[in-house]
Amino acid sequence: MSPFCYRAVVAVCAALLSSTLYAGCDFDADSADRLDFAERIVDCQEPPASPASDLSPVVIEPLYSDSAGRAVISEHRVVAPGSLNHSPGQSFEARELYSLRGDASFEESVTLAISRLHLQMAHHCSRGWRLDGQRSEALQDTRDPLRSGKYYLYYQFSCVAR
Repeated sequence: MSPFCYRAVVAVCAALLSSTLYAGCDFDADSADRLDFAERIVDCQEPPASPASDLSPVVIEPLYSDSAGRAVISEHRVVAPGSLNHSPGQSFEARELYSLRGDASFEESVTLAISRLHLQMAHHCSRGWRLDGQRSEALQDTRDPLRSGKYYLYYQFSCVAR
């Protein structure tokens, strides 16, 4: 068999194999009723694209300390006291404490926590910011860990390039 014929046979076999491999990936209205539906979904998923290796990790500057309860506006690279700051591309993480308990005061409300976070973002990125992420983490109460009802709301943000 010549090398050309051999390559042609291999190419045809590979094409047939790949078409039969993904032939089961066509789903219709009755597909969910099959017992192997979940396995077929997993088998048909394409592998995730590998992240670009040339990207450097983003350094996020926390605006709080782990020992403090409420975050305070910390003075980072401020030219004059009371002035606003803007560092294009700089990333920050701020947090505020809030409570979901029924007996919580207004000062512990999520509304006030969001307002305080926006004040911090305006202080550090006076020309605008991009919200990169947010999350909440439960505050562990040593007296009653299952019923604390208090959380930290975290905002990760970056100053816009303007």
